[in-house]
Amino acid sequence: MLLQERFDVVRELWSHGIRAEMQYDDRNDPDYPDELFARCRKCSINWVVLIKHRIHDSKASSRDNATVKVKDILRKNEYEG
Repeated sequence: MLLQERFDVVRELWSHGIRAEMQYDDRNDPDYPDELFARCRKCSINWVVLIKHRIHDSKASSRDNATVKVKDILRKNEYEG
């Protein structure tokens, strides 16, 4: 889901010289984010960008129904936009 939006975020980060990779695993498991963050800490990955669906509005585009959350793994802060 939101594959194009993920590509767009990675492309934007690359264009600013920020190394980025895209996670392809779309598990629908509520514990999955915690597992992902634990793996990131273990691999010294400090930031995670999550793209999620907002409440669906059938008149809005996929991009308009998406929200982006940036998580600072070390400080455990989140920024949503």
